[in-house]
Amino acid sequence: MDKIVRKFLPLILLALALVGVPAALSFLSNFSWQSEIVWTYVEFGSWPQTRAAEGVEIDQSEPLAVGAFLYCKGSDGALYAKLGQDWFKVEPITWRVLSDKKGSRLLLAEKILACGSYYDVAGGNRSAVGATIYSNNYKHSRVRAWLNETFLQTAFTAEEKERIQLSAVDNSERSTNPDTKSVLWNGGKNKYFCEDTSDKVFLFSEREATKSAFGFGVYDSYGAGSARIRMPTDFAKAQGARQDPTGRYGGWWWLRSPSYSFDDSARGVTDFGYACDLDKVSATGGGIVPAIRLKP
Repeated sequence: MDKIVRKFLPLILLALALVGVPAALSFLSNFSWQSEIVWTYVEFGSWPQTRAAEGVEIDQSEPLAVGAFLYCKGSDGALYAKLGQDWFKVEPITWRVLSDKKGSRLLLAEKILACGSYYDVAGGNRSAVGATIYSNNYKHSRVRAWLNETFLQTAFTAEEKERIQLSAVDNSERSTNPDTKSVLWNGGKNKYFCEDTSDKVFLFSEREATKSAFGFGVYDSYGAGSARIRMPTDFAKAQGARQDPTGRYGGWWWLRSPSYSFDDSARGVTDFGYACDLDKVSATGGGIVPAIRLKP
């Protein structure tokens, strides 16, 4: 009996967590990476990230359904999810703490966790009553739906989801510009901006990704010290996430802000941290870096 309990203990613990057993917020030691700023990080939630090490055997006899995945136990005692023919270790998600106010704690994922399109079709504009919904409309985007459905339901336990604050997400014209008065693209006009949304998980806007209060440089600052650089996980790369081929930098990742010039393009951050790149909304190689706010 003891052997059976030990064998399936990771699955048992995860199942208990999913029905609401509290999970403590784990703070990591402060450290810096390619930057003079010392950041605070926390671990919260879990997601498939690292490719299974050579020699790890996966027991598929007792799979556990968790959101979009079936988790199986590895011979190392960890849980794994399968993508294609490969297995990826389910690990705690590391978040960078960008703001820690009395009302809430703003967190941005430290890595590119997944990969996919902003919307399925470039130029796939839709008609609504008295309006046109452009394909770079964040409110109606594929990536927003994925974050608040698939990712939210898979990455967090029931108790963790309760700790995530429903955020008022700013999708105004101003949010589509850098966080500086000296640069307002197209005179600050952007007809592709959309209504504000209320979300538990969201992408950063152009303004947030250039906010000095969050430790980010201006939109055109980049290089090895850029605080915007994000490395893709093995899982994200297996999905097609782009990464700098030299290995010096990270990967390209989506912002929620639309282009002001094209109805089929949205903003993103390049592999070396430049924060005003554009890509077609149908591009499948865009990295996804979630953001959340935690209740105090």
